[in-house]
Order: sequence, then structure tokens, then C-alpha cells
Amino acid sequence: MATLTFHPLNNADCTRIDLKDGRKILVDYADMRNPDNPSDPCIDLPAALRQDLRAVDRDYFDIVLFTHLDKDHTNRAGDFFHFERFSTRQCDGRIKMHELWVPAAALTEEGLDGDAQIIRQEARHRFIEGKGIRVFSRPGRLKDFCEKNGIRLEDRLHLVTDAGKLVPGFDDLNAAGGLEIFIHNPMAWRLNDREVEERNDDAVVFQATFREGATDTRVLFASDVDDISLGHIVQTSKAHGNQDRLRWHVFKIPHHCSYKSLNWADKGVDKTVPTEDVRWLCEEGAEPRHDFHQRDHSRQGDATR
Repeated sequence: MATLTFHPLNNADCTRIDLKDGRKILVDYADMRNPDNPSDPCIDLPAALRQDLRAVDRDYFDIVLFTHLDKDHTNRAGDFFHFERFSTRQCDGRIKMHELWVPAAALTEEGLDGDAQIIRQEARHRFIEGKGIRVFSRPGRLKDFCEKNGIRLEDRLHLVTDAGKLVPGFDDLNAAGGLEIFIHNPMAWRLNDREVEERNDDAVVFQATFREGATDTRVLFASDVDDISLGHIVQTSKAHGNQDRLRWHVFKIPHHCSYKSLNWADKGVDKTVPTEDVRWLCEEGAEPRHDFHQRDHSRQGDATR
């Protein structure tokens, strides 16, 4: 049985997905705990993840997905993971990433520092090498990046998944992992319409469908996108007859929530009325499930199907 673990990190994200075939996927990593504050409600994220990996005698995640490079999705990742690009970040105890998944903007964005820069350099290194990475969407800037680095985008398209597509290797619910991943965002045309990357707008949004026996459970991961991005996702899905790809039993909501993800242009004083597309997604996209059970694992927030 697959499990989802949502780690308590205040206004930050890290979700662990354990598949029934033993593979492990990590969606974002933000170690936000203050070790000098004993009352800090944030989990000791590196300790919790290492403990989970030790229990199955491994030092790696099969996939680590950074939905975008903001601090609340990458904090202290440079201290936790093994990076092939940096010999100084390969010591014992670092956790390996067999595959690194990132939005295209994570390769093309300039002017970064800290953990975001480390992840960008690792993504660039793997993409140039042509292995150990998956990139979501192919805006014009990705082709420019390839040309600047002496490679052809056409030779790397097997590493790229566009919005509106299933991820290769996660496109068959009857396979051992019982997981299907459908990508909603980023959309290349939106990146091409802007001169610079916008991390939240260009973040990875996806639907994960888990199959257990004859039962499918859909989980929608919305990263940090705002109401405009959600509207584009809803409208595009409807236009292509992909409304089912927005159905959900579990919705990992954008943690900007009502501040930006309901109706950014018309926020109420006490209550914000969502845009029609967001209302449709939250109300009509929801699928009731009487056999879904949520299990509280204290600080680890474990929701299990």
C-alpha cells in the first residue's frame, strides 16, 4: 500500500511518497526547524528522513522533485543531499538522488544563490550529461540553454515531460508501483510570454493516481501556484478533455492559500470568494471516498490510503 507523509514545517513543504513496490519519492525539501528553540513545532526533517531510510537499509531516494526553487521548498537541501556536481557535497551521510526532477525554470534562471543555486547547478550538470534528471516543460529558454552549452535539445527530449503528459515510467497504473503521474504545470507558452522566470507560476503541478487493487486514489499537488495559474490549468484541462486529471481525493493545496490562490485580485476583508475556476477545482473536482482513512502520526502527519 502506498503512503503519503506530509511533514509539519510551518509555511514550507516536504512530502514523502512511499510506493507499494518500495520506491521512495520526495516532493520538495525545506528544513525549517530552529534547533535552538525546543518549542519549535517543525519536525527535525533530516533526522526523520534518515530514520525512514535506515529502516529499509538505503541511503537514497529514487526521485527527488523540487517543484520550484524558493527557500520554503529548498532550505538546507545543500547540506542534506549528495550532489554529483560538487565534490565537496559528496561526503558520507549525504542522501543520494537517483533522479532529480525540476521545472525548466530551475535550469534557466540566473542570479541565484544558496540552496537554489546548488540545485540549479546540479540540474544543469545532469541535463548536460543526459542522465539522472527529468525536466518539466520546454520553453524557448531551454533550447537557448542547450545551445549555449553545446548540446542539442532534440537529444535531451527523452528527459523532458511537457504539461498535459504522463511521466514516462509512471504512466501505467497496473505496473508494480501502481502510480500514474500527470503533469499540469509549468506550461511552456506561459514561460515564453515572460522575460524572466516566475518561480511560483512556473512551479510543477501534478496529479498522482495510486492504484490499490480495484481502487484508485487521486492526489493533486499544487505547489505554490496562484489563482491565475490554477485558472489556466483548469481551462486548459477542460479544453483538452482532461477534467479527470483534476479530480482529487487529497488536495495538497498551495500554502499561499487564500492570500494568493483563491482570488488575488479581489480579496475580501473577512472572506474571499474564489474565482470560478478555483471554485470548480475545489468543489467539483473533489471526489468523496468513504474508504479513505487519514492516520495521524503525530509530528509526521502521515496520511495513508
